[in-house]
Amino acid sequence: MSSYKQSGFGMVGLLIVLVMVTLVIFAGWKVYESNSNKDDIDSNSLQRTDSNNEPIRNQEDLNKASEDLNGQDIDAELDTGEIDAALAE
Repeated sequence: MSSYKQSGFGMVGLLIVLVMVTLVIFAGWKVYESNSNKDDIDSNSLQRTDSNNEPIRNQEDLNKASEDLNGQDIDAELDTGEIDAALAE
């Protein structure tokens, strides 16, 4: 009688490794797709509304930008009624 000694991967082991690699690739693809969609949404929602896109190169530019920012009333459209009602509860 002769006996056979087998070593290495069998067909079942190879199939398990193939399924695991496929799952890892699929999960990576879904994460990549999810992140690329967020980048598209973020870039669309952060469009500038002003036409003054000049870079600040010196102190004079910085002073002008500071004056422009200080002149804006960022609370003009703020409705504090909801906040006051929530705090009163």
